[in-house]
Amino acid sequence: SDLVSFSDIKYSLRGRATEDTIYYIGEALRRGVIDLDVFIKQVRALSRKRLMLKSLLEKCRVKAGLSV
Repeated sequence: SDLVSFSDIKYSLRGRATEDTIYYIGEALRRGVIDLDVFIKQVRALSRKRLMLKSLLEKCRVKAGLSV
């Protein structure tokens, strides 16, 4: 159960860090620091990573018998 709690925190923090990264990439696009194609490529990759983290977190919670 402690291991699941640790995993919960770890994956939750990674997900939030990914969201923050997407926000700052959006800011870079808005300021003209990066092009739209770079923005789209990076956001797609980060979104895929975020989805995988969310899925893994749900699997851990189900396996531990916790609410999803």
